[in-house]
Amino acid sequence: MVSPSPGLLAGDTVNIDVKVRNSARLALTAPSASRIHTMRAGESAMVSQVYCVESGALLDVFPEYVIPQADATYVQKSRIEVADGGMLMWTESFAPGRAARGEVFAFREMRISTDITWKGRLLVRERSHLGANHPSVDALRYRFPEAYYASIACIFPKPLDARPTIRFLTAALSSKTALIGFSELADGVILVRVVALDSPSLRSIVTFVRQQLFTLMGIPVPNPRRVTGDIAA
Repeated sequence: MVSPSPGLLAGDTVNIDVKVRNSARLALTAPSASRIHTMRAGESAMVSQVYCVESGALLDVFPEYVIPQADATYVQKSRIEVADGGMLMWTESFAPGRAARGEVFAFREMRISTDITWKGRLLVRERSHLGANHPSVDALRYRFPEAYYASIACIFPKPLDARPTIRFLTAALSSKTALIGFSELADGVILVRVVALDSPSLRSIVTFVRQQLFTLMGIPVPNPRRVTGDIAA
């Protein structure tokens, strides 16, 4: 998906509506980060997205970072509906701002809401409210002043014993550069959260976790980056 260039400005609204039909496999990524530009008080940018995954279908959503600049206000609403037998790999990640320019948690406000429905019932409902001097930001920065955050939700095609994989990942990724937590919401449904010291640490962890989860699903890991020529074949 091509991100609006050079980013989202005050008053921008992006609506995304995707349906993955039976037996189809779709990987969605973006060529660059989603930048939310500086705006005046009372202004905001918004992304509203709906994804439907039918039985036997696979949806892999793996965009680049959302990067809110100083004084930006950003609202993101996501609804994912997965049918019985559908497969999902949902990844989203957020930077604290333009850290190289000293803009660390300098945005005005971010409101992120995510609902995931599986087999017709609500399985995940997340509501995040981040802003300058907000308690949720203090929690993110408790270990890492420039905290980078990612969330991964995985729904397998059939019930699997994910506990060995979770134990392996927990042991392999325990370090001083990241905090990682796993929640097994149901048989075949895993939610992963990562808070990392910096961008390279987060990227490497997210890539490794995705590889292991796709392996557990018995599906080749999609290559989310653009390729050309013989490599693409």
